[in-house]
Amino acid sequence: MPIPAQPSQTFSERLDYLFVSSRQPNGKKWNPNAVATAVRLIGQPVTGTYLGHLRKGERTNPRLALVQALAEVFGVPVGYFVDDSAAEVVAALGDPAKAPQLIELRRLVDVGSRLDADGLRRVMT
Repeated sequence: MPIPAQPSQTFSERLDYLFVSSRQPNGKKWNPNAVATAVRLIGQPVTGTYLGHLRKGERTNPRLALVQALAEVFGVPVGYFVDDSAAEVVAALGDPAKAPQLIELRRLVDVGSRLDADGLRRVMT
């Protein structure tokens, strides 16, 4: 079983967790070429080879647009890759392919993670 996203994990460790723990809409495991195809359909140029390098930590500085596309493909908030609390929520919720309604919850968490303390207080009351 993959190790859930933990505080202080690297981008590559978090990306690898998504590859291992989530599935494509057809139920198959993700592989770098399948993810690259999905990312290109969103409009971001990328190769499976480059994604493999990111996953292994051999490349470490992806473009923001690519990170946003990866988040969309995997159904996680963009903050998952850089925010420990967002990563913990994603790990706790599990694979979005198993429960599509979790994608909406993840989006809500993503929006909530961008609120300041006053904004959170207003939403919670």
